[in-house]
Amino acid sequence: MFVWADGIYTKAGLESTKAAILVLIGALADSTIVVPAVDSGHRDSSESLRDLAARVLPAPACVIGDGALGLWSAVAQVWPNAVEQRS
Repeated sequence: MFVWADGIYTKAGLESTKAAILVLIGALADSTIVVPAVDSGHRDSSESLRDLAARVLPAPACVIGDGALGLWSAVAQVWPNAVEQRS
């Protein structure tokens, strides 16, 4: 599976910090597109990614994302064998 990952920040809510939603979109070997996770989280943190990996997501072959350093730090911790591609 190839996974595209990104954190989306909203201005909604009464908290002093912005709310974050971690979105993962996957592509399977047969070209099927799946959405394994849309989950509230803490930016692109390893905590959010580790929680999702434990609940719903096997280790992907490749993770694709933007230049957010939090995402790449989390991927290195949670899926150390996954290839990283920055878009």
